[in-house]
Amino acid sequence: MISDANLKPLLVIYIGAFAPPMIKHVKNRYILHRDSVSNIERKILVNFVNFKKEKVGIKPSPKEIVVSLYNTLKLVAEHVLALHKERYDEATKNLFTNEVERAWVLNAKKPVSDDMHEGLLWVEKVRDACVVDGTNPGASDLILIENKVKHLLRGFDPGALPQEGAGR
Repeated sequence: MISDANLKPLLVIYIGAFAPPMIKHVKNRYILHRDSVSNIERKILVNFVNFKKEKVGIKPSPKEIVVSLYNTLKLVAEHVLALHKERYDEATKNLFTNEVERAWVLNAKKPVSDDMHEGLLWVEKVRDACVVDGTNPGASDLILIENKVKHLLRGFDPGALPQEGAGR
C-alpha cells in the first residue's frame, strides 16, 4: 500500500494533463484537501497510480494493468453512486457492469449503448480470468481493455457530481 507521504509525489509524477477528468479532479481534491478526501477517492488514486507505474515498468505485468484499471473504473463508479446515495448489493450478478452503467447514467447523463454493455461484460470477464484463473491477457486484449476503460473514465464528468460531501 502507498503511504500518504509517498502518494502526493506519485500523483504529481503519474497523473498529468492527459489523465481522465475525474482522476484529475480527485487528485486535485487530494492535494488541496487531503483531510476531507474519502477513502474511496484515495483508492481511486492509488489504483490509477499503480496502473501508470506498472505501464512504465521495464517488464509490465498484464494482470496488474488489468486489475488496476478495472479497480479504478469500479471505484469511480462506486464513488459516483455513493455521492448519489446509491449502492448495489455485493451479491448482484455482474456487479461491476451494473455499477459502472448506473454511475454512467447518473453522471455522464448518457444512455448505455449495447456496445458499452458488452464491453463492460468483457472487461469483467477478462479481469476475472486474470484474478481467478491466473491467465495473462494477450497484447491485443490488454490494449483493448486499456482503451475501453480509459474511454469510460474520460466520460465521467466531475462537474456533474452532486455537491462535495453530499454522499459521505
